[in-house]
Amino acid sequence: MDKSSPAPNDPRQRAAFMEALSLAQRRIRTLFDARVRLEGMTLARARVLMTLDDRAGLNQRELADILGIEGPTLARILDGLEKGGWLIRQVSPSDRRVRELALTDAGRQAAARMRDIAGATRAEVLGGVSAADLEAATRVLRAVAVISSSVHTAEKTGEDGDRNE
Repeated sequence: MDKSSPAPNDPRQRAAFMEALSLAQRRIRTLFDARVRLEGMTLARARVLMTLDDRAGLNQRELADILGIEGPTLARILDGLEKGGWLIRQVSPSDRRVRELALTDAGRQAAARMRDIAGATRAEVLGGVSAADLEAATRVLRAVAVISSSVHTAEKTGEDGDRNE
């Protein structure tokens, strides 16, 4: 068999993989959400704080794209973070119509705490998994992400390049 072609796999194997992936993702999100709630935070707010801590100067549209959530949903999260004193919206120096998002000192401290909780959760959940297994799983998941993105793009775009939305 050609090495460039993946070996065929069984539909049951694919279904079992997707079910396991979905279950693991749900359980990890539930665990992390429960832990950040002890700090008065939610999973959604924690994701925003950690992302803004990593990428200063994002605007709302850019952040929504990165997080894969809709603008109105993000607006509600940002409103809560702003009201809580973790975030400020400031006029972009390059375009006065755009508001850039910035963490306050309290927001940076909260982001650091969320990052600590995320790190501890990853260590606890993945601590018994070998480096080789993690490497293989990461490789598979990255391939699935690339293929999923390609399929999605192909479904949104016709053969002539026109959008089918």
